[in-house]
Amino acid sequence: MKTMQNTCPKDLKSLVDESGSWIDWFQHMADMTKFAEDTVKECLDNCDEIGRIDMCEEGKPPAMVGCPLRNPECAFGRKALAKARLYAFNSLRGVIPGKIQKDIMDPISKLELAWAESWNFQGVLYLHGKSGAGKSFCAAWLIYNRKIKRLMNYWDDEHRWKGIASGTAWVSAYDAVDKTNMEWLRKTPLLVLDDLGTEAQSPANKATIGEIISKRYDNDVPTIITSNLELSSDDSSKYTCERLYGRRVVDRIADSGKVVAFKGPSMRTSAA
Repeated sequence: MKTMQNTCPKDLKSLVDESGSWIDWFQHMADMTKFAEDTVKECLDNCDEIGRIDMCEEGKPPAMVGCPLRNPECAFGRKALAKARLYAFNSLRGVIPGKIQKDIMDPISKLELAWAESWNFQGVLYLHGKSGAGKSFCAAWLIYNRKIKRLMNYWDDEHRWKGIASGTAWVSAYDAVDKTNMEWLRKTPLLVLDDLGTEAQSPANKATIGEIISKRYDNDVPTIITSNLELSSDDSSKYTCERLYGRRVVDRIADSGKVVAFKGPSMRTSAA
């Protein structure tokens, strides 16, 4: 069968007869893979873009087989990580607001970023601090870093990356109070609720925010919240999350997740 012969590697066509016998070809590839496992003892840094090396055993046609030593730390693995970083960045362009995409692939080291990274994507991560302190950037970086880790589960098979959805929704509190978003915000696999407290203040909007947080708590789906508001305070004159949304919402946040305070100077001011 001519078409079958034409799909064979050029140097292996002799293994496929006119009837299209692929058994010899598959057996040869298995033999050469085993030969590579037995003979390749050190990285020669000569694999192709998908991690294959050219093997040739005496008396047999050569074949390209997967390098048995490839790993995330080898030259091929480092290239795969670079590809994963770029793929993750591009796949999240439509999720993360453009104004905070710029430095996401190379973040400035911040203590708060390390604290937030210890969150296990269960319950609620509440990031609070002054405007410009890096809360939204931290949320974006966590999403980006999580995507990379998921991609690197298949670091040597980038063809599988397309099936790994981010499952992330990013919405400002201002837009979250739109009732048409309610069902989506309740159930999306990962929600970033940005700038909590900046939405128009009304009993209806407070109830909507409270319902989103409570329903996600009940459904056990992770939520990242950024806000200028402290969660609660002994100072009754302070404008806090508890004062605005009630004790029940604060309990949902505090009981199920992690609270990180951003206390450094404004990143916007220092970058100016």
